[in-house]
Amino acid sequence: MFWSEETFRIFGYDRGTKPAVEAMLKRVHPDDKAMVQGQIDSATSQGKDCNLQYRLLLPDDSVKHVHVVAHPAKDKAGNLEFIGAVTDITERKAAKKGSAGRKQSSGRFWTSRPQQVRVYGPGGERLYANRIALDYYGVSLEEWQQTTDFLFVLVCSSS
Repeated sequence: MFWSEETFRIFGYDRGTKPAVEAMLKRVHPDDKAMVQGQIDSATSQGKDCNLQYRLLLPDDSVKHVHVVAHPAKDKAGNLEFIGAVTDITERKAAKKGSAGRKQSSGRFWTSRPQQVRVYGPGGERLYANRIALDYYGVSLEEWQQTTDFLFVLVCSSS
C-alpha cells in the first residue's frame, strides 16, 4: 500500500506509520466504522468501485470529513488492488452546513413579517413570497412563481 503525503496528513499519521487499511480504520469515527468496514468488505469481495464519505476522529478529538474514491485494478501478478484518492472535505461540509442554517434563519425572518413580502430576481423572476402575500392572492408559492399576470396596484389617497 502506498500513501501520498496528503494521505498521511489527512489521517494524522507521520511518515513512519506503515500504510495499511487497519491504520485507516483506526481513525474512522466510531459512528461510521460499521458502514466504512462494510463498504471496504463489499468492494474487495466483489472487486467493485468504492465511493464513500465518512468522518475521521483524530487523537486530538478533532473530526474531519473525508471523501474516498477507489477503483479496482489488477497488478502485474493478477492480484486485485485498489487505486484511489482521499479528499479532506471538512471545510466544504462546514460551509454547506453554515449556508443551510443562514437560509433557514432568513426564511423564518421573512415568513414571520406581518406585511406582504415578495422577492424578485434581477431579471424580474419571482423568487419568494411570504405566507401573507400568498394568502392575499390565494396561491401557493409555486403558482405565484410561475405566473406573471398578477396586477399590483398602489392606491394613494390625498385625504
